[in-house]
Amino acid sequence: MTTKEHQVLGSTAACVLRGVQATEKLTRFPTVHDEGEEVSQRLYYGDSWFGSVKAVAAVAQAGYYACFIIKTGHSRSPKAWLEAKMKDYPGGTWITLEATPMKENVPLICIRYKYNKKKVLTFVMSKGAGKSTDGEPYEARFPDKYGNVCVRLVRRPAILANYFKYSNYVDMHNQARQFDLALEKKWITHNAYFRLYTTMVGMTVTDTWKILKKQDSSHSSITEFADILAQDMLDHAQSLKGEIPEVAETIRPDTSSVVFGLS
Repeated sequence: MTTKEHQVLGSTAACVLRGVQATEKLTRFPTVHDEGEEVSQRLYYGDSWFGSVKAVAAVAQAGYYACFIIKTGHSRSPKAWLEAKMKDYPGGTWITLEATPMKENVPLICIRYKYNKKKVLTFVMSKGAGKSTDGEPYEARFPDKYGNVCVRLVRRPAILANYFKYSNYVDMHNQARQFDLALEKKWITHNAYFRLYTTMVGMTVTDTWKILKKQDSSHSSITEFADILAQDMLDHAQSLKGEIPEVAETIRPDTSSVVFGLS
């Protein structure tokens, strides 16, 4: 990674900026006009691995919005001060701060949000990424003394409601691929290449299934979709069987072959 672009920012922030630039080539987003200046509507969310003041500032300097959660990469953020300040605050409260770092010279927002008695989260975002006023509340679920599930609505800022709405897309994809479809658990092998191929097939199947679910939410489960897809592939292969000439091949006694098959 030391030879890649933007390494002066550090490995993590450089990785973020390279990802931003890669999406510029793949997608085009509409723009809005703010006092005659064209401003992008693209907004990037990032989890704690990506989150830092440096990464958010780099995205803002590139002309886009960003909202990242801050945990280990809390350098130059008021995380520690806010944590002490909100020690006795109740759940559903938050503090919003604004600053313009001299080094990057872009306005940034920091929100420290407490969603229950003990848990406090820190977010850093570029100014204009979203609103800090009330948004869709967080549904806190907990059992009562009889074991019944209770729900309590907890206030949270609109920008954080949007963050949690979209930030788990990768986790949901992995859940469907790894635990629902679970091809790796069905096609057990010690061959690293076949294992990698299995994962790639699983990613493709999951992506296709999610596209269909996006068009029709009542579509089948991923395992049912995999059954339908496999049957279609077998039927198609059977239809081509008569078109492919059979080739007789002589295998010398001193050679060996490996065959992968589906059962």
